[in-house]
Amino acid sequence: MEGVKEGVNEACISLKLSIGHAMYLKDRVDCIFAPRLMNMDKYKRITLCPKFRGLPDLFRVFIPNVLSLNAYLGSFERRLSFYSKVGRELRVGFLRVLRAYRRARLASKKVKELQRDGFLPDEARAWVLGGSEPSFTLKRKDEALPIIAVVGYPYIIYDDYVSHSLLKKTR
Repeated sequence: MEGVKEGVNEACISLKLSIGHAMYLKDRVDCIFAPRLMNMDKYKRITLCPKFRGLPDLFRVFIPNVLSLNAYLGSFERRLSFYSKVGRELRVGFLRVLRAYRRARLASKKVKELQRDGFLPDEARAWVLGGSEPSFTLKRKDEALPIIAVVGYPYIIYDDYVSHSLLKKTR
């Protein structure tokens, strides 16, 4: 809601969602980390919307404490260099950064496995990060029921506010 209210009319829904999430967090955290994503593959073929490259600057209009670094993530070496810079900015030693990176990779792998099993991303993350098991079963009770696919941009279909909990209602 805040992103729609504070964002410019010409901004896309994903930009407005990002602004809204940052506005929600600004008084709940010490700092908002908004990396400037420069490239995502080693061949520099994956480009991002220029508005997202400017997202850290846009956040600074509303939020005074924004940490931003340019992120070149196309190779393992570049990712490691970026994570090292983040660690220095946060005054965290390199070994601690490596341990955090390893834990994050393992958690990400577990979340992806749960998603392949049919869990929604927020359910899978809650289970992996918080240890709380979902309150439902994924087994179909009635084989006669149709299988329904919901297709759309992840930032829309997985956001309960924007999608009006479409996936949970569909389930």
